[in-house]
Formats: sequence, structure tokens, C-alpha cells
Amino acid sequence: AYWPFDGDLRDVSEHGHDIAAAEAVFAEGRTGQAVVTKTSQLTVPDHPDFQLAPGFRIECSAYFTEMPKGITNLVQKDGEYMLRVNPPNEGGVLAFFVNLGSWEPRVNASIPLKAGVWYRIIAQWDGRSLTLDVNGNRTQTMRSGSPVPSEAPLTIGPFPGKLDSLRIENPKLPAVRTRDLLQEHALLRAGRPE
Repeated sequence: AYWPFDGDLRDVSEHGHDIAAAEAVFAEGRTGQAVVTKTSQLTVPDHPDFQLAPGFRIECSAYFTEMPKGITNLVQKDGEYMLRVNPPNEGGVLAFFVNLGSWEPRVNASIPLKAGVWYRIIAQWDGRSLTLDVNGNRTQTMRSGSPVPSEAPLTIGPFPGKLDSLRIENPKLPAVRTRDLLQEHALLRAGRPE
């Protein structure tokens, strides 16, 4: 899914995950326009495209008009993943979490946030590690396990600022292909001593 937020809430990818909101406010963005996220949370209904799987990636630009005072979510699917600003007592930096039976460990950004600056953010999970890239500064932590899909919607904001060019990529394999790969591995190992 890809929402450029250029005056509307349309998903311009072929997936059609348009955001239905009673009212949305737009302002100057990093490129074109951005959605103002100060007071309203945007919600997209649950869909397999948003479920956590190896290869999952969130990419966006965020601008803070003021620094958040506590835990502040930018993008979240409750029970599966969240891209957030940590509270001040945890450094006040961006962090990316995936829930694989527990939320920790997370990956924290290496640079502090400041109001009045655009941040290009790429958060991803490849099945083995979490990576968070903020304006070219990359941090990584090992994180493997099996995600459990939830029926929660995808939520965006609210936070004091603007969000631009939100892209969510999820190239997960269908379950049949995963099962076939596991069966192929078992067949290759058959007859070989452990």
C-alpha cells in the first residue's frame, strides 16, 4: 500500500486500501502535501497485506511540530507491530517493535528527534532482525520468531506533526509455498544421519 497524502487519503498502489476519514487536514509535505496527524487517528481495516511477515517494511517521512511528551505511535497494528516515539525516559527516539510472543527486543534509532525537521524513516523485519533507518542512520537488532496475525486495523497517528508518503510492503509467501519449502527440506535430509 502507498499513501502519498497529496490532498487525499487514497492508496495509489494496486491494492486499493483507501483511508476513510470524516475529515483530514493537509499541509506542505516533504514532497507535495502531507497529512496533519495532530488530533486525529487514521484507520485502515485489517487486511492480510498489513499482517506481519518476514520482509515486512514501513517507509514514510515524519515531521514533528513539537516533541511528543510520552509514548507516541506513528504507525501501528495492535498485537503485531508498531513504529513509535519512545517516551523521554527511554530517550525520546524513534523505535520499531514486532510482537513475536513478546514486544522486546525493539530496535531504537541512533539519533535524537527534534521539532521542525523532516525524518525519512524505514523500518523493516526480515524474519531474523529488525532494522530502523532514520535519515540514513541505520540501527539493527536480532529478532526472530513466528508472528501471530491479529484482526486489529492499521492505525496512523495521532502525533504532533505531519506524515508524508507512507508505504507498507509485505512480500510474504503464501502458506502453501512455505509448507512446500519445509517438505522439500525434509525430503533432502531423509536418509542422512543427523
